[in-house]
Amino acid sequence: MATLNLPQGTYRGLEANDVESFRGIPFAYHPTRFAPPAPVTLSNPDKRSLDGEIDATTRGPMCPQTPSRLEMVTGPLPPDTGVLEEGTGCLSIFRPGGITLPLPIMVYVHGGGFVSGGSQVGWYDGERLAREGVIVIPIAYRLGAFGFLYGSTTSKHALGVQDLITALEWVHANAVSIGGDATRVCTFGQSAGGYLQQVLLDAVPHLIRRCIIQSSPGNSAQDVKQAKASRDLFLASLPQGRTPETVTTAEFLAAQTQTFIKNQTGAVPFLPTLEQVPGRSKVTTLQGQKHDIVIGWAADDERVFAMMEAGKQRVPLDQAKLPHDKYCTIDEWEAASVALANDLRSNGHEVTLYRLYWKPRGSLLGAVHCIDLPLLLGDAAAWDKAPLKGEATFEEIDVAGQPLRRMWAQFARDGTAPTAVHGVLEIR
Repeated sequence: MATLNLPQGTYRGLEANDVESFRGIPFAYHPTRFAPPAPVTLSNPDKRSLDGEIDATTRGPMCPQTPSRLEMVTGPLPPDTGVLEEGTGCLSIFRPGGITLPLPIMVYVHGGGFVSGGSQVGWYDGERLAREGVIVIPIAYRLGAFGFLYGSTTSKHALGVQDLITALEWVHANAVSIGGDATRVCTFGQSAGGYLQQVLLDAVPHLIRRCIIQSSPGNSAQDVKQAKASRDLFLASLPQGRTPETVTTAEFLAAQTQTFIKNQTGAVPFLPTLEQVPGRSKVTTLQGQKHDIVIGWAADDERVFAMMEAGKQRVPLDQAKLPHDKYCTIDEWEAASVALANDLRSNGHEVTLYRLYWKPRGSLLGAVHCIDLPLLLGDAAAWDKAPLKGEATFEEIDVAGQPLRRMWAQFARDGTAPTAVHGVLEIR
């Protein structure tokens, strides 16, 4: 067993293979569905044991969600995850045992198209990365219409973004207690989690020292007109006479699904709203504070989305007429990353670009979207049913990911940029 002493309580976690893990630690709560996140000061006394410690050995809840359309790549959510609308503001901590000096803190922002995933999913456990001498903290945020319904908050930031900001503030406030160095906070995340880092870099650049953006759909921003149209579709999908505040969780999710079905633009209907020219990212305002940033994509990022589109058209993949959007050509993923890198470099930031091209043995998906996740996070049990593995064993995946984990940790430690790895990573 391991213990973690925080101002909000003493937590009892697990220790294995020289890594301490603490799960389901609350960083915020919201008493009503669309309430802004309130910081946690004291943990729920009902979870305290007789000796006053709080159990942090089991996973906390996630935001309610429907099955991900990427199950054909990742497989279904690992079975030991639960949902609870009021309890989504929790995080996990993975740290090396026997900390004597403050360590870099790597804060993970999960992806899932802004509508799925969570900090408590086994895919995102950080034991293997923590063995490289860093503290890994996956953080949560409200998803879909729960976190990104336009007009549900008076703040300029969506509720999901407010949750992430509150989590980063929690990390800074508790850095000393967890053995971390608040001057070396490195955020990292994939897909929607990569995009949300772009938003955070605009919103709270002072809370982030370094950043790794993996396979971000960097040009998928939503303008106000699009956001209002998505809201109108959602409201029209609610049971008659009901409001977003009064429907049940199941009814809320059903309306969210109908919004996706009725949306004709091809864009995700629930995501951060930025006042900008449609289709361009707005991460160009980072002035006065230099950041070290790594941005990259997977060689076959687009393949699964092209497969989805071909399935809709009921034709072979090579015959499908794919719309010109970010999901269907590698040029779009690469172009979004390069454009973002150029914007950031023009503001004086140090940016390294990479392309990940490692492919599991026997995989028809190749270096597909999400392939970087098992290289960095999770364990054999979490990734057991993931089609992206192909015929590769988890041991093969673990070995292939070792240089990435080492470089990601070194970047968090001192800003050393990743270097090329034959068969895995090239630097652009």
